[in-house]
Amino acid sequence: MTCPFAKFATILALPASAKHASSYHSLPPHSSPSSLSDALRIGTSSAHRAVEKSRGVSLLLSSLSSSPSTSELTFDRVDYVRFNIMLLCVYAAMEAGLVRGRGSEGLRGLWGDEGLIEELVRTRALLDDVRAHLDTVEAHMGASLADLADQARDSHSLSASAAVKEDIEDPSARTELLALSQAALPDAIRPTASTTQKVTEDHIALLTPAQVHSTLAYVRVLLNAHPTLLVAHAYTRYLGDLSGGQHIVRKVSKRFPTTTPNDGFAFYHFAGTDLKARFRVAMEQAVPEGEKSQQVVQELVREANTAFDLNTGLFESLLPAELRMVAEEEVTEKVSVVTAKRWKGERVVRGLVVVGSAAVMAHTLLRVGAAYVAANSATVAA
Repeated sequence: MTCPFAKFATILALPASAKHASSYHSLPPHSSPSSLSDALRIGTSSAHRAVEKSRGVSLLLSSLSSSPSTSELTFDRVDYVRFNIMLLCVYAAMEAGLVRGRGSEGLRGLWGDEGLIEELVRTRALLDDVRAHLDTVEAHMGASLADLADQARDSHSLSASAAVKEDIEDPSARTELLALSQAALPDAIRPTASTTQKVTEDHIALLTPAQVHSTLAYVRVLLNAHPTLLVAHAYTRYLGDLSGGQHIVRKVSKRFPTTTPNDGFAFYHFAGTDLKARFRVAMEQAVPEGEKSQQVVQELVREANTAFDLNTGLFESLLPAELRMVAEEEVTEKVSVVTAKRWKGERVVRGLVVVGSAAVMAHTLLRVGAAYVAANSATVAA
């Protein structure tokens, strides 16, 4: 299908993934939000509710009741480290983009509020959190990062016959994720302070093939995004961290206490005041005045929905293959008939989705009938 903003996309030099999006990612017909903040709130409401209800979040929080399919599923400290490494790669890419695009018109508001970016950026905090939890694992188990990485590599070597392609080890994807994360890190930490900590081969080795797949997909989108579209990604991540993230930290800090009190959860702690309000005011400047304003708003809404999809992918990759959503696609040039299987016992959702590319279909599938599963208990100590 023809993108209604194709002409505008040439002005912003948007990446291909941003030029084609399903109508699901658009604002509802006849809606006239008074601000970009309102447009993003309205335009992402369905995706926001889906994330809030996802069982992937419940896996992190260990808040679901047990069932036959989840009774043996656990989420321990090393799993939590993996989750933080995934976030580290994502934030390094996003925050490097914010720094590199500092002079662009679309980011002028975020950088114009003195100190706002410095108070929001999370890359340095995630580096510290990963180190703190790995130190705790070593103190409790005597297993260093190198030991854990070697064990993980042994596990990856057995994945060649995996039934799901995302679970098949792809050394090139792992190498690419490492290279992109290492290249982004210097710019990502620049707004705060220098650090000797790095993303290493052993860090990336801890991730499962599925986690590499979902994280790399997210990182690629961020590194190819026009600076203006990074506002949508920053909106999705930072406002989520400042809101739902504060609920998450209350849970995970009790489950995974570290050897040093209050260490290991810097990601969730923000030093600034009124950050949500300041961010909303600052991001309004991403929208130019004049006839292009509504087109920019629409593109930002679509990109924010893409960001929600990519975050959903991160949560899904925490699950074993047999517990993830199973989807069958039959893609034609214009119309795809999508069958998305829900969990056993739930209804099958079928729908016609008009798409412009298989990539858009993948995003849509994450929304249509996506279901997640989590354990009702997890190991607190490493």
